[in-house]
Amino acid sequence: MSIKLRIILIFTVFVSSIVVLGITTIYLNRQQAEYFTNARSYVQFRENLGESKRVFVEKVQALDYYVYLSQKSEIHNFRDKRRELTDMLDKMNEFGLFAGFLAELRTLLGEFELSAGEVVDLAETGRRVDAVRLADEVLPGKLEGIRAFLSEGILLVDERVRVSHNTAVSFQMRLATFFIIFFFLVLVFVSIMGYSLYRAVVTPLKKLEQATDAVGKGNLDHRLKLKTKSEFRKISDSFNRMIQDLKEYQLKITQMGKMAAVGELSGGVAHEINNPLTGILGHSQLILQKIPEENPLYQTVKKMERAALRCRAIVSGLLDFSRKEKFDFKVHDLRDIINETLILCQTEAVSKGIKITKQYVSKDLRVTASARNLQQVFLNIIQNSMQAMPDGGRITIKVSRTKRENRDYLLTEFTDTGTGLTEEAASRAFEPFYTTKDIGQGTGLGLSISYRIMKNHNGLIEISSSGTGRGATVSVYIPSNLINQI
Repeated sequence: MSIKLRIILIFTVFVSSIVVLGITTIYLNRQQAEYFTNARSYVQFRENLGESKRVFVEKVQALDYYVYLSQKSEIHNFRDKRRELTDMLDKMNEFGLFAGFLAELRTLLGEFELSAGEVVDLAETGRRVDAVRLADEVLPGKLEGIRAFLSEGILLVDERVRVSHNTAVSFQMRLATFFIIFFFLVLVFVSIMGYSLYRAVVTPLKKLEQATDAVGKGNLDHRLKLKTKSEFRKISDSFNRMIQDLKEYQLKITQMGKMAAVGELSGGVAHEINNPLTGILGHSQLILQKIPEENPLYQTVKKMERAALRCRAIVSGLLDFSRKEKFDFKVHDLRDIINETLILCQTEAVSKGIKITKQYVSKDLRVTASARNLQQVFLNIIQNSMQAMPDGGRITIKVSRTKRENRDYLLTEFTDTGTGLTEEAASRAFEPFYTTKDIGQGTGLGLSISYRIMKNHNGLIEISSSGTGRGATVSVYIPSNLINQI
């Protein structure tokens, strides 16, 4: 998982947690308010019911005082309590609770009111004895029924109050438990993702630090290996490519330094050797003219002459390698340079059974170069390819345009089907005097001279091979805008 995805995931979970928490809090607060509202309603209903019982008791007392003690003022108190009791019942009815209970209570109170009304009517008409007798016969049973019913109602409401209170408390506990579990899960997730993010960042940084220390100490074979699919994988690949390029540049700089040193050394050595070598060759040829071929010394002197001629060829190559000649840069068509080069080696190619083909990918092949020196480079490459195919084969010359390191080049590739090169031979191909040919078949300076020529053209020359017996490819890069660099 990439670091970007981890951060997005953590942010998404964080925002989602806030949203879920907000929605849940609103919902639970409403539920909690509803629970506590119900509990409050039950409590107020209980209070009103208790108050109704008190008013009813006072109403009965006023009726007793009026009927039994003939206190006429109590009849007004009786009627006031009746209206107050009716108001209390109406008020309790507004809660919307215990509708059946209230309806039955109204029925009982209504029956009591009818009987009490008859008693009051008898007392008001002067028939107090009949009123007392009716009150003793009818009212006690109804009175006891109402009191018992009110007591049961109060117990019922108390139970509902207790249940409602317990429900509200239980809901608070569940709410607290929910928030604890929710925050715990979010904390666990954030901790896991945070630790994962920490490892995804810190571990690669430590390995990158170790890799930079190793490279800083000169170990260009060190590679940064990260087992991750995050953005650090791209950094790792870029770092490894950078080290590989740095290693190649170091090898090129080393090669250039070697060739510069060898060039200077070769020039001095060639001049020192050339004079005595001329004397040896001259005297050898003079002796060969003086003695007949049948003389036993003739073949010995002949070997001396061949050895001297070979030495002179090597000295000539050294002088060419060390000579700082002036390049004549002009605009040429690369086709013409290639065709003139093939004319020089066409006869040898035909005699060895080697077929040379040309492929021009681009139409515009104009280039600013030294035609004679560039022809020498091509000739060296083709001769090496032909020597690598003693039993015949094929050489393909392909010219195309390419871009490398933000520069435009004309790329000329010489691909043969010869004996190929080992990895070591390919890496040392441009070293002076290095050769894979048999003794007497090469000086090992052809590609070195070609390397120097391409350097003077601000170009490149590279050689690659898939291995022994798989042929080789020599790539020559000539800058397209060379005229602006000279």
